[in-house]
Amino acid sequence: MIGVLALSVGCKKSETSAAGSAASSSAAASTLPQVCQDYIDKAAACFKQANPQMAAPMQQALDNAKAQWSQQLGAAGYNAAAMEAGCKTAMDSFDKTVKPMLKCN
Repeated sequence: MIGVLALSVGCKKSETSAAGSAASSSAAASTLPQVCQDYIDKAAACFKQANPQMAAPMQQALDNAKAQWSQQLGAAGYNAAAMEAGCKTAMDSFDKTVKPMLKCN
């Protein structure tokens, strides 16, 4: 979950587009980079395998993050390459820390 939240923070191209981003929130969402979808799928599967009671809340958090990321990609001035790099970093971190801790495949 921390990785999901951290990833949401670091992807804006510029802070001056905040007002434009809010106005664009109703615009059609763009497709997430594949590595971001892979990260979401891997995290969901891991939590489901490791702790079924925690799977539903984590899935909700991942779904919320995905919706937010999709909205951000549809906003003017948003850098998709930065989001892709952030997802790659989150995936690497997940593989090195969370997966071993939860003992999931």
